Amino acid sequence: MNLIPLDKSWTIRHGVLDLLQGHAPRTLTILESESVLSDDLTALARALTAWPQDQPIDIGESATLYRFLRFAAWWQQREGVFIKRGSLLTRHIHATSEIIHWPLAQLLTLDEGTSQWASAALLVRGLEALPENPPHKLALTAEALKSRESDGAWQPRKDSTIARQLAALPRLLAGAHEFTPLHSEDYALARAFDLISAEEGERRWPQLRTHESDRIRAMEEGLAALPLISSRDHRVVQALAARGRAAGERVYVLYPQAVNKAWPQFWDALAAAEAAATLAFKSDSGGSALIP
Repeated sequence: MNLIPLDKSWTIRHGVLDLLQGHAPRTLTILESESVLSDDLTALARALTAWPQDQPIDIGESATLYRFLRFAAWWQQREGVFIKRGSLLTRHIHATSEIIHWPLAQLLTLDEGTSQWASAALLVRGLEALPENPPHKLALTAEALKSRESDGAWQPRKDSTIARQLAALPRLLAGAHEFTPLHSEDYALARAFDLISAEEGERRWPQLRTHESDRIRAMEEGLAALPLISSRDHRVVQALAARGRAAGERVYVLYPQAVNKAWPQFWDALAAAEAAATLAFKSDSGGSALIP
């Protein structure tokens, strides 16, 4: 089983571009070729079908997809009806259309500094000069735009963030705390293994306060509550499960399906990482050669 899913950020960006350019079937074909899809990419598939028919779009819990399509609907002066679910029902999201003409730097001030509105602007308005030191996901949006061929064709990618985390898991589980958080999606795992403080996480990525949960608070509460994991936030669940297993605890996860949002293969991946860590621990050489 392939333990690394499609990169949902990359795929959603190209999917929205295909949708706006009248090539929704291209992305649908890519999605249908996958044996397992994350919840957010399942929501993208629904959008690719519903948007051309001007039907309500069930976007699930994907704030990225919501902001992209909400911006596009405002730009096209169409109503756009979106069905939100789960944590997205209570998240603070800007709700007025005047922002469609804002410069990128101003869009980056919205919703605790998320880059999603600025990314939406690039997808809808076209490539623009980026601010100095752009956020990771805004740079990714520009890269997606530049990568498309003359006919709009694009190449899917596996999730590089998840690939890095999966590569780090055996070492983390074996006690070698070696993982460097590069952006906000790495925070929960790094915090779980004391590789970053809550204060530094909030300083570097204030938007952590407004993800599927307040991830700064959720990680502190979750670490204190182990081996019980009651969060519904996929990255918090994953990080806490890894921390609990590293401590040799049997964890009790109230919402194991939460990981389906981005990494539906997570539980298989954690089991594989534990097996690799066990081999490493038993190795005479300390195991470094046995951990990929």
